Amino acid sequence: MSVVGLHMLSQLQTLLMIAKHTDASVPFRNINVMFSGDFLQFAPVRNMALYSDVIPPITDTNDSKKQIKDKNTQRQIQYRVERALWTHVNTVITLTRQMRVEDPDFLAIQNHIHFARLSNTFLKLKRKKSIIPVKRVQLRFVSVFAFATHQCQGKTFDRILIDLIFSPERRRNEVALPYVPISRCKWLVDLVFLRDFPLLSIQIKPTQEQLSELVRLNTINDITKDLFIDYNSQFCKIPNVDVAINIQQ
Repeated sequence: MSVVGLHMLSQLQTLLMIAKHTDASVPFRNINVMFSGDFLQFAPVRNMALYSDVIPPITDTNDSKKQIKDKNTQRQIQYRVERALWTHVNTVITLTRQMRVEDPDFLAIQNHIHFARLSNTFLKLKRKKSIIPVKRVQLRFVSVFAFATHQCQGKTFDRILIDLIFSPERRRNEVALPYVPISRCKWLVDLVFLRDFPLLSIQIKPTQEQLSELVRLNTINDITKDLFIDYNSQFCKIPNVDVAINIQQ
């Protein structure tokens, strides 16, 4: 869901319209569509994220005419239509069980990174040095590979080596930069950093757009619970609703 943009959502809507031959004003053509993902991971490339605020407030009255003109470009109008389509999602289920991480302490660290609440304790933990006597009989060959952070999203690794020194040429750092690579393995002991890094690298805060969308989805999640007769033991789907599963990793 994090890598699905507004334009891709509009394309899905168009394909469903062609397939179902229904009124274009009906969201998702009355088909139950399920979305799942984590909005605090990487956003779509060269597209607007589903949580994007496509109607930003006018900040300067002296420049209001220019801002209004910019908002009414064809692309901006299309973005607003696509954003309105996403807000038609009316059923949300927040999944809280982590299926990748098996280390409870490591899971707590990831949850703190999620919202930039991690203290210096994590750095002290990973900076500890240990001397292990090794007697090597034969040099062991292990196949390894490297890739950019975006490419590791959604993957799980037994061991991982990470560099959290970000390029100064980046226009904007996002919470996904430390969170995505750190959350790729199951145990904290399997995570190694290439070099020391500042605490600020793991204290990047989510954007206001991301936080606002999470609040909106959590509110719908509370409403969703009331729509099911026996929420804990029976999962009966209500007809003609669309579902967004908000996964908190």
